[in-house]
Amino acid sequence: MMKMNKIATVVALALALAVGTGRMSAQSGYNLFQKALAHERADGNLDEALKLYQRVVKEFSRDRALAAKALVRMAECYQKLGDAQSRTVYERVVREFGIRSRARPRRARVWRPCKRRLPRGRDRLRG
Repeated sequence: MMKMNKIATVVALALALAVGTGRMSAQSGYNLFQKALAHERADGNLDEALKLYQRVVKEFSRDRALAAKALVRMAECYQKLGDAQSRTVYERVVREFGIRSRARPRRARVWRPCKRRLPRGRDRLRG
């Protein structure tokens, strides 16, 4: 009985540690993004901001929203620098984070031009 309680305690501690570590890494990814944003906007240090955005994309790729935001900011930094690599980064954003295949038919329906039906007998234009 005592042995089971010790095992249960160890398992509970291991789970709590695993959950806590996941939260810390997500928070640190957000913090790293904010630090890069500060370098970009407040300091105007685009080179340092690019390095930090690249770290966010590399280390926190599981957080797709954060990685996409970091890539867009990277592309904008390259654009401010006049670097042609901005286009490559924008293409990567579209390729990796574009519209899902399930959403495409819905979007096609929304953007399809609607056909206005004319009342009977008025289906021809009069001159």
